[in-house]
Parts: sequence; C-alpha cells; structure tokens
Amino acid sequence: MRSLQVLGLCVMFPIAALTGCDDDGAGPDLLTIADFAGSWEATTYRLTHAQIPAITLEVISLGVTLEMDANASGTFTGSAFIPAVLVGQDLDLDFQGAFSLVGQDTVVINFNPEIPPFLTQTRAAFQLAGNVLTMTDQDTTFDFDGDGTEEPAIFEGTLVRN
Repeated sequence: MRSLQVLGLCVMFPIAALTGCDDDGAGPDLLTIADFAGSWEATTYRLTHAQIPAITLEVISLGVTLEMDANASGTFTGSAFIPAVLVGQDLDLDFQGAFSLVGQDTVVINFNPEIPPFLTQTRAAFQLAGNVLTMTDQDTTFDFDGDGTEEPAIFEGTLVRN
C-alpha cells in the first residue's frame, strides 16, 4: 500500500509542478484584465429559464452574431446582428463597454449602451482557458414568453478569441 502512495506522489508532483506554478515557481499566475485583450466572437449565447430548465433559448443558433475587440485596459467595442425572427426586424448594432475583474473567477461586463434583452450588464462566473472564455450568470432575467414580465434566467456564453 505504501508503494502505491509513493508512486502516486511521484506521478502527481511533476504534474502539479508543471500546471500550478508560474515560471519562477512562486505560485499560480493571476489573471489580469489584460488577459481579456483580443478579438472575440460568441459561439454560444444561451438563456435558460431558472425554474423550468426545459425552456432554453440559444440565440447564436438562431442567427445572432456577436463580435468584440477588447484592449488591455478592459474596454471593448463590438457589433451584433440580431435577426428578425427574434425581434421583428433585422438589427445591426454597434456597442462598447468594459470588462471589470471582481476576482479570479468573476467578471462584470458593462455594455454602453445597454441593448436589452441581449446586451445588458452582467456579473458572471468565468473561465478563461487559452483563447476560450466561458461565462455563466446564475442571477439574470429574460422574458421567455413575451408577456412583458421577465422570468428568472441563467445565462451561459462562450467567446472564442481569433
């Protein structure tokens, strides 16, 4: 049994050393707002009813496009296309805004102007892995049934850096 524990440590230690520390071995690299710099394209943008998970809307698959260019200070400019099937007429929108890190796993995205229902301020948990940014906001709303009243929703999005 002891030899298995030693073997496990011999395998785990090099993996941890390679993946968990920065170049000087002092610890993991911390993300900064500059890590969000680049040209991004949304590949998923999903809203799910928080109380009825079977009700979901994935707008990229319905023809929405969302692209943005972010600089090292966290500000961004972008454009979106929303097809008539979602809003009654085709819309081409330009926007700007800023990313603000709240922590190593949470970001606030401010859009200016806000363009409801798709481009509004959100505080989202995120994961940045190379050129893929995934975000989840468990505390948002969306009018799923079009009755003018917003229902609790979960937002999930994926952006890919070009």
